[in-house]
Amino acid sequence: METKQNIPTVPLRRFFKHSLEILKNPLPFHHQNFEEQGDVFKLKIGFKNSVIFIRDASMAEYVLQKNQKNYTKSKIQTEDLVKYVGKGLLTSEGELWKKQRKLIQPAFHKKQLENLLESIKDAIQLEYNKIIPNSVIDIFPILNDLAFQTVVKS
Repeated sequence: METKQNIPTVPLRRFFKHSLEILKNPLPFHHQNFEEQGDVFKLKIGFKNSVIFIRDASMAEYVLQKNQKNYTKSKIQTEDLVKYVGKGLLTSEGELWKKQRKLIQPAFHKKQLENLLESIKDAIQLEYNKIIPNSVIDIFPILNDLAFQTVVKS
């Protein structure tokens, strides 16, 4: 595991420069940072605050499964985001998180996931049938709709 000092850092000025774009759609900004910085980078979001982004599966597993007790959620997740999405797995910690996790666990049983895959396949087929052959399309709304349908059905 790399130490904090070795993590490439995206400067605060770049965050500010692209803040309006990030608010509209943060994915291109983060994708570009991953392409330039690698699988791990630190994004300065204030004079004292930063966020570490990881797309390395083994590191995510280490943080989220094997060593999760050493990490806490930020005030942005536990206080600010909760105003918009409510208290759930994403925004809670401790006993409330454990309770929420136990409630949702049956949804991730193998049989449930197989059923979900059928729903996803049907949604993909429906979107695919809407595409006009030999035409230019904007794929983002299609993928956005598929993601929404998946979340709703799951």
